[in-house]
Amino acid sequence: MTITSEMVIFFFTVASAVSGIWWRIEGKLDKVRQEMALATTAAEAKASLTAMQLAEYKVHVAETYISKAGHREANQHVMDALTDMKSAIDGINTRIDRVLTTPRRTG
Repeated sequence: MTITSEMVIFFFTVASAVSGIWWRIEGKLDKVRQEMALATTAAEAKASLTAMQLAEYKVHVAETYISKAGHREANQHVMDALTDMKSAIDGINTRIDRVLTTPRRTG
């Protein structure tokens, strides 16, 4: 079989078409890779910012709000104070009753 100029031209035409298609595909892939790199960088920055804001919020909550145990302790102090006040009022009522029921001496 002899190689003719038509065969050579056909081979170069097919090779040029394949390489042109490959070049366009690579160009689009490079563009997609660049876009993905930018999107990844943006997502990492957003995740970092979110983590920082979450840490700040945790500190805010720890500084501002009370724990369940702390709430129970504060509530217990208030209840103890109310019990002491009730006892004091009961004592006053007993003393007032005693004063009112004690006969007066007239002199």
